[in-house]
Amino acid sequence: MVRWNSFEDRKIEALFCEVHEKRYGFEFEVKTRFADFFGGGSLHFSKCFEYFEMARFDILELFESYRAARGRRDSMEKIYFVVVKADYEKMDNVGMCGNLRVQTQLIVEKIPYLGFRQSLTDMDGREIYAKTEMKIALVDQEMRRIERWKEELFFDMISFVKDMGRREDGSS
Repeated sequence: MVRWNSFEDRKIEALFCEVHEKRYGFEFEVKTRFADFFGGGSLHFSKCFEYFEMARFDILELFESYRAARGRRDSMEKIYFVVVKADYEKMDNVGMCGNLRVQTQLIVEKIPYLGFRQSLTDMDGREIYAKTEMKIALVDQEMRRIERWKEELFFDMISFVKDMGRREDGSS
């Protein structure tokens, strides 16, 4: 259990609550290719997993750049990301199209877990084709939860979500 004792900790807790309540997220455009579709013209379901994974990696790369721009030189290379839960729901068939959008809400937990709620939509975001929810544990080389989560990564990650993400209502 994470304990918040100091004034600084209470500020971090307030930021954590704001990020969770306002539901900040990220959007990425995916250019589909002819090979992504079945012969009948509908998107192969396995491509949804690929698109979701690409968006998750893009977010983590953005986070690395965000930390580097703030003088954080310690790398996340020795951290392993282990999927502990994955739910997938196909909503509708995708016909031949040019581009799709992956909308991702990054949920930062007080312990070293990240949640990713994602949806694959048309470019307007009105039609949802697939959804997924992933829970990922951050572990060290011995497959133990990382010890420096609160001290080094937690605040950076929730700050990143607030600074770089868009609120669910569309504002920044």
